Amino acid sequence: MTVTIHRVGPERFADIRELRLAALRDSPAAFSSTLERERAFPDDLWRSRLAPEANPHFVAEDSEEGLVGLVVGAVDPDDADLAWLLSMWVAPSRRGSGLVDELIAVIDSWARATGRSKLKLEVIADNEPARRAYLRHGFTPTGRVTRAAGERDEVEMERQAGEPSA
Repeated sequence: MTVTIHRVGPERFADIRELRLAALRDSPAAFSSTLERERAFPDDLWRSRLAPEANPHFVAEDSEEGLVGLVVGAVDPDDADLAWLLSMWVAPSRRGSGLVDELIAVIDSWARATGRSKLKLEVIADNEPARRAYLRHGFTPTGRVTRAAGERDEVEMERQAGEPSA
């Protein structure tokens, strides 16, 4: 089984839609959106999310299993040094395999390639597996907590881009 991680464009919108919906079905409490909300998105919205100028979507694709992971980044419009890790998910069959490490490394590499020196993210406060993974990769809480969709707290975390990971 060979896994490759690569950026996808609008031609893969149906695959990204299915991957995102699978993530929301599997881990609804991990995201600040809902399955019902995103299931209703029209195809044009999914395509626009993957346009070259849009936030980059990187997928982990297994030669046998198909899509097994997703990570999305964004540049901060107000801070030229800052990139965001917006969303990440790994299929249950790949948890504990090191794929999270690879997806974080891809976003880190992308951030540095776009000239960003810092990475931030927000994680649902009670999502302990995700928080532990981010801590392992050098992210530290900033002290900022926001209220996400569904009235759940999200904890902001940050690290320097290019820091050694786990």
